[in-house]
Amino acid sequence: MKQVIITRTATVGGILSVQAVLWYPVPLGREVPRPDVQNSAYRQATQAELDAIKAGRVLEEADTYRFPKSLTSVQIKSFLVSVWTDRKAFLDTNPLEGQYYGTFYDGTIWSA
Repeated sequence: MKQVIITRTATVGGILSVQAVLWYPVPLGREVPRPDVQNSAYRQATQAELDAIKAGRVLEEADTYRFPKSLTSVQIKSFLVSVWTDRKAFLDTNPLEGQYYGTFYDGTIWSA
């Protein structure tokens, strides 16, 4: 599975702007289906990849990062991998957005 996908780069002045899509695998049992998703931020996503995002098996996040243009490709790629790794660790230990949707307390116990 792809994890970090660079979708655009541009240089403005001394700054390199890098747009990236980050895909995180969602642990079994923690999926939050997203049937409303029509497309991926990565335009070349396969139907299987899009289906995984819709099913909640993959969480997609896209962002733009800015670097001094003096940084090397290796440094930028290493940074993006560290962003992915740190975010994955956070996601693995915290509830995903929408994970508790519909959970309720009836005055005695929680439903889940």
